[in-house]
Amino acid sequence: MVLDYTDDHIQHQTVMSDFYRIALERVDQVVCSSHQLQKSISTVYSKKICVVEDAVEYLPLPPKSAPNKPRRLLWFGHHSNIAALQRFLHTFHPPMPLEVLVLSTEQGCQMLQSSPQPQRPSVRLLFKLWSIEEMPKAAAQCDACIIPVDDSSPAKKGASSNRLLTALTLGLPTFVDLIPSYLPFRDFVTDLQSPQRDQLIMDPQSDQSQIELAQRYIAMNYSFQSLGQKWQNTLA
Repeated sequence: MVLDYTDDHIQHQTVMSDFYRIALERVDQVVCSSHQLQKSISTVYSKKICVVEDAVEYLPLPPKSAPNKPRRLLWFGHHSNIAALQRFLHTFHPPMPLEVLVLSTEQGCQMLQSSPQPQRPSVRLLFKLWSIEEMPKAAAQCDACIIPVDDSSPAKKGASSNRLLTALTLGLPTFVDLIPSYLPFRDFVTDLQSPQRDQLIMDPQSDQSQIELAQRYIAMNYSFQSLGQKWQNTLA
């Protein structure tokens, strides 16, 4: 029996922690979506642990040929990641007026809309509900993507590369807080806290060649076909 383990419920207490502790006693193998999760669970599980990353779920989109006026950044994610976005927005001083399109669950949008926002006329928030179909439409309307990470939550450091894979595949220059699963992509992204962030906001088309390289790398290593083969090898 194999357990597919995608979030850290062991080192960090959640409503699912007891379920996973019992499950670990009964399974013969664990498959994790990141090496950080593998490291975490290895402290309590001594049998075989493998890593099979998430596959990219979308076909690639070409980078935009011309920027929006004003620039528009995309943030997308589950409402459990809203705290990281809130923290980022409170310290974000963009080099020019821009919009941030928030694509999340209804709960996530409501959380952000009802929380105190910095009184900063240079940042305008827009909201849409996330869906598989809406994701590429939203990406096509934006100039870049932001992926801040809640550094007060150690569990978030075990997240997979799924959101980053999606942003790059959909043709967006991407600003990230680097967690372990993002490190293989560090040549293709911009540190969210670096001075280069503002330069890229002003000229997002300057990153086109890196996006195209990233898309080729992702297609080779994170397709359903390549990761399906990895699953077959893992379960053999």
